[in-house]
Amino acid sequence: MYFKKVWRILRVATFCAFASAGMGLFFGCSQSSLETPQSSIPQAKEKSQAESLAPDSAQAPIIIKLSFVGDCVLGDYKGASGATFNAKFKEVGGDYAYFSKGVVAVLSEDDLSVANLEGVLSDKELQNAFVKPFSFKGKSVYTNILKAASIESVNIANNHTRDYGAQGFKDTREILQNAEIPYFGEGFLDIREIKGKKFGFGAHRGWSRDIKSRVKDEIARLRQSGAEVVIFTFHWGEEREHIANSLQREIAHFAIDNGADLIIGHHPHVLQGIEEYKGKKIVYSLGNFIYGGAKNPKDKDTMIYRVEFAFYENPNDAKSAYARIVGNINENAESTIRSIPSVDFWEDSSAVLKHSIIPANISSQNAYNDYSPRIYEKNSAEYERVLKRVEEYSTAKVPEKAR
Repeated sequence: MYFKKVWRILRVATFCAFASAGMGLFFGCSQSSLETPQSSIPQAKEKSQAESLAPDSAQAPIIIKLSFVGDCVLGDYKGASGATFNAKFKEVGGDYAYFSKGVVAVLSEDDLSVANLEGVLSDKELQNAFVKPFSFKGKSVYTNILKAASIESVNIANNHTRDYGAQGFKDTREILQNAEIPYFGEGFLDIREIKGKKFGFGAHRGWSRDIKSRVKDEIARLRQSGAEVVIFTFHWGEEREHIANSLQREIAHFAIDNGADLIIGHHPHVLQGIEEYKGKKIVYSLGNFIYGGAKNPKDKDTMIYRVEFAFYENPNDAKSAYARIVGNINENAESTIRSIPSVDFWEDSSAVLKHSIIPANISSQNAYNDYSPRIYEKNSAEYERVLKRVEEYSTAKVPEKAR
């Protein structure tokens, strides 16, 4: 629907300590070698030029926009009843586009939108793998909800993708593969080539320092496979806590120290702050998004995190563009927070990056969750509230209990 040009897929397999869970290539093999399958080729979106990053010289930069959204629970938890996600799907007559009608205009204008897929996709009657109050599972056709939302890539490293055991995890990967939706996490790596630039993706659950060796190895594998930008996502932190704890910060810093360029986080189900570390951004929690995990969560604020890359052939053009943008930052700054620079200059890549926050709500209704997120109107009280909250969480000290 929104796709125009073809991307080439490069899948990267990695061997890790999760071997017993069948980790490996996107297509399910378990090996440490690197391969390049070609059977599933997603297409790029229609792209719009970012004139603010265009140089004054004749050589235009390569402009690439990425968007990141938080927890997407497509389905119900076991035993759920009433106004649930599945009930809403039935109510709207199976209209896949209903769940993104308030956000698709934004997500369809970028080159890649990435979400955290929290839960299992399977049409089988599966036994819960754990005794827990919330085990999420949705139908295989729900991949069409992702497609209708213009979400092209998903993280599967979280505490719900194994709610229904190894079979549920396997079904989820196969359903995503059949729907031509790339995934990454839990040892599976992915490289997206967009307009000739390679972006590498990896992810892990981040509640233990034990993941550090795997993170380091996977970043190296992505680099060895040609990734020019490495993006790592982590499922971490404490639920409903707005201040990132010390372990989140430690793991994020470790990943950047070992070559990651951007860190995206989720799990707390609420917004957390943003940090700049060694010139790289850490977004600690995006909150929820298309969220079937609760009928009426108290905190419905969320955001889309947008990164706009401008890659220049001439390093001097990149420097000039950066200086010009920074010089006009007060005039042009939009959807940013004051405590964190919104523009970065990557000298090694001859690239200028613009970061922005797009404030949103997980529901089109304030009184309850109707599973249809919406963008807040620019400069509205709600819009400003989200920016203020992220600013507050970004500058807050780590409380003792979060250390």
